[in-house]
Amino acid sequence: MRPGQLLLAALLIMTSLLARAEPISRPHMQVELKAELSQFTPGQPFWVAVQLQPEAGWYSLWQNPGDNGQATSLDWQLPKGWQIGPVHWPIPDAIDQDGITHFGYRHDHSLLVELTPPKEAKDLELMVKASWQLCQQQCLAEDALLTLPLKAGPKAQANHSGFFAKARQQLPRPLPSRGRMEIQQDLVSFALKVPELSGQPPRVFVANPNLVKSGALPRQLWQGDTLLVSLPKSAHYQAPPKAPQVLLVTQDQALLVGMNSPDPAEGQSPLWPLALLALAAGLLLNAMPFVFPVVALKALDLKTGQGWPYLGGVLASTWALAVLWWLSHLGGGPGGLDLQSPLPVAIFASLFALLGWRLLSRQPLPGRLMQQGLAYQPILAGVLVVVLASPGVAMLAPALKADLALWPLLALASALGLGLALPMVLLDKLAPLAPWLPKPSHSFKRLLALLLLLSAVWQLWVLQGLEGPAFLLLAALIIATGLWPLPWRLAKALAWLPLLAVMLGIVLKPQQQPDTLAFDEATLKERLAQHRPVLVNITADGCIPCKVNASTTLGREETRALFALYDITYLEGNWTNRDPAVGRYLASFNSSALPLYVLYDQQGQPHLLPQLLSPKLLAESLEAALQGAD
Repeated sequence: MRPGQLLLAALLIMTSLLARAEPISRPHMQVELKAELSQFTPGQPFWVAVQLQPEAGWYSLWQNPGDNGQATSLDWQLPKGWQIGPVHWPIPDAIDQDGITHFGYRHDHSLLVELTPPKEAKDLELMVKASWQLCQQQCLAEDALLTLPLKAGPKAQANHSGFFAKARQQLPRPLPSRGRMEIQQDLVSFALKVPELSGQPPRVFVANPNLVKSGALPRQLWQGDTLLVSLPKSAHYQAPPKAPQVLLVTQDQALLVGMNSPDPAEGQSPLWPLALLALAAGLLLNAMPFVFPVVALKALDLKTGQGWPYLGGVLASTWALAVLWWLSHLGGGPGGLDLQSPLPVAIFASLFALLGWRLLSRQPLPGRLMQQGLAYQPILAGVLVVVLASPGVAMLAPALKADLALWPLLALASALGLGLALPMVLLDKLAPLAPWLPKPSHSFKRLLALLLLLSAVWQLWVLQGLEGPAFLLLAALIIATGLWPLPWRLAKALAWLPLLAVMLGIVLKPQQQPDTLAFDEATLKERLAQHRPVLVNITADGCIPCKVNASTTLGREETRALFALYDITYLEGNWTNRDPAVGRYLASFNSSALPLYVLYDQQGQPHLLPQLLSPKLLAESLEAALQGAD
């Protein structure tokens, strides 16, 4: 070899040695600082790594250490102008230690960091203090000051290429802004758009500490290419200082999913689609049989200038309802304000019946509230309409995103109230034509009374499934009392009908089908452990879509035959009585809308079914989920 070649080889060897530091040993860990370049170019970023090799039987901790402990930290000591990127963590393992869950590493692993030197950077000695905890039966704290000399030059020179290539293979693939987080009471939910996983059930690691309970089994549900994950809050919950990240690990890949920006303009759905939905819902409420009679009579007797006071009464009432809804939602439970508990239902049944009887008796409806000449009458009429519409608002509330913060919820309440009052405000412009309009006939009033009485029957039917006969008998007694003083003989005979209907309803109350089991968490776990498919139906007595699906699809003979064919266990949970187990189940799916249909395949994976069912749709859903899981 020529002397020049020998000199060049010697320089290369010296440069390589210069860019290498000896490992530092601690009682249970060996740690070393490495750089991907032996010579860096000023102004150009390069990568460094802190390699950690725990002693056999010991493990170090991930960025989210789990139930306790401290994650490994790196404290860089660099000259002014150097930029330090975030730590890139390899894929951890879940480690159970005497009932305590840790996330960490039993094997050699490296923490990668990108450094960017300033354009005027010169030779330097990299310096970082690494601190970590090692755990076995107990956790011990250790640290080391690591140094590494580096040269600056016009051309970068690679070093440790094989080591860094292997270290990068242990890193998850980042997917920024692919997820969204939502927090409800004691539950943290994530919606993660990850078509790369193709419906697989991944292992889930939340990168932020003190956010979720470490040892909890996550609830997973696929909706198209979006994975819904729900986990209970950590007992030491702290709001994350930055956008959370969720690590999803399968057998062949790992994805680190970042959340969308928390800025309302970037990371949240706009409010206007919900506002349009609320406006349409308010218009729809005018056609409800328990609202239309009062609205119709008021419209036929509207005086000029009463539209705006009527709107004020409606808006004030919907705002009050929204505040009550929000306050009750803070108290827990996915259902919010409970307008379908026994007492409100009994009140609504009595109110509808009494208003109906007043119409039949040709008395003013309802007394002073509908009398002309009172300055506050339009306002009170608006309040009355919202009170009458409350059962409908309770049914529509889940679709109106009742879990919003107070101010967006008030905005939706305003849209709902505007829709409810809009017909009257428009008719106010036609009030001068009222003297030429026909007055409501007694036949028309009887039709309106029938609508109110049918609404009362509906509420009695709901009440029958709540707290037994006590509230039902009370409501029937109030209705009968309203009938008794009417000035016609038939009224006294009719007064006995509500009581008779209640007694017959209690005696003849339909029993649960023999192939239907009441929802129970233990039964669900037992069936899933047996690898048997399960269909969970969460319903309520006042849920109209639930009853339609039960009549048109779930109660049919061909549906029972399908259940028998696939050996499906059918569990039905009723949210009418606010059963805590049913509430927990709804919360686990971050759902407040009913009905909720969840089909579990033989592998225990849940599949969310549409809220509106048909026999064909149900059969196709069963075939796709259950045959594909074989």
